[in-house]
Amino acid sequence: MKNRMRLLTYSAISILAIFLVIMILGMSELRLSQDETNKKEMLARALMEIKSAALSTIMLDPLLVETKQVFKDAEVSIQHQAELILAKEQNPQMRAEFEDVLKQWQQYDKSSRQLIDQATYHLDSSNESVVRFYHESFKPLQNKIEKLLQRVIEEANRADVEAKNDAKLVYWILFPLLILICIVIAGLMIVLQKAEGAIRDLAFLDPLTHLANRRQLLNRLEQSLAESNRNGMYGALLYLDMDKFKSLNDSMGHQYGDKFLCEVANRLKDCVRTEDTIARIGGDEFCIMLENIGMDAGISIEKVRSAADKIIAALGRPYALNAHKYYSTASVGISLYHEPDSNVDVVLNQADSAMYEAKHAGGGTWRLYEQIIS
Repeated sequence: MKNRMRLLTYSAISILAIFLVIMILGMSELRLSQDETNKKEMLARALMEIKSAALSTIMLDPLLVETKQVFKDAEVSIQHQAELILAKEQNPQMRAEFEDVLKQWQQYDKSSRQLIDQATYHLDSSNESVVRFYHESFKPLQNKIEKLLQRVIEEANRADVEAKNDAKLVYWILFPLLILICIVIAGLMIVLQKAEGAIRDLAFLDPLTHLANRRQLLNRLEQSLAESNRNGMYGALLYLDMDKFKSLNDSMGHQYGDKFLCEVANRLKDCVRTEDTIARIGGDEFCIMLENIGMDAGISIEKVRSAADKIIAALGRPYALNAHKYYSTASVGISLYHEPDSNVDVVLNQADSAMYEAKHAGGGTWRLYEQIIS
């Protein structure tokens, strides 16, 4: 269970890490797109400020205060934005066009300031100097600004489309990859769980009958002894040996012997409770551990005797081995445990001794260890 939880945790962390990588890549693409858009917007804003400042010269107000302030604000803003744009712009043609606009703007700015300084009264559009200034300075600058502004818009739209396409491409590639990785991880989890189950079976199950093996029996018996000491209830270990099994192997072969042992295991499963433990500890020897039989010794012994009689009767019925019928009996030794000083080796040896006593009595019967020593 711990290994399985660890595997699930590692798998969840792996999937989360992959998802975060996809999100980071996707956000990077969107951030690049946003940066490109912001750069184009900054360039367009700088051009519009240049145009606005240039146009304000033509619309001179009576006191010239607003026009002077527009030029003052534009000078600071355009200078700052121009430095950023020239540092970031990677298109050489657009960079050259913007530098040309800035150069013409600086010349226009100088001429405009001289015109403003000379103007002390309102000048309208009919004034000869203003009209001449408009045609000589502002109109060429306006054409260049309009041309560059159109290119900026086209570049921004193109960059935005390319960035969106790149982002879609990233998602179309990475999301199927994420699904594939999830499938692979799920497959690995299934394989690892099967491998874990196979290892557990090799360690704790008998490969022929799929019952508990000797190692698992000893572990459960140790736990049962500890629980019996805590709750004061009796438990019992039944040690079984099939009579004359060697003659079956010698006369009919190991194939029939294995089939016989599997049938014995199936009959034993029908004789006990689901919470009881059945184990094959070697050859034709089986053990059955009955837990929490009762708190009264007499009642517990009667229950164990009844269980032993049921097992001997079930194992004494004929066995159909293909076209052959085979008759066998079982010798059963019983060890009842309850005392605090009981341990695994003692209980197992007592049941073994009782089983040999039953075999010496002719087989097909059971013996209780307490009756042997009394």
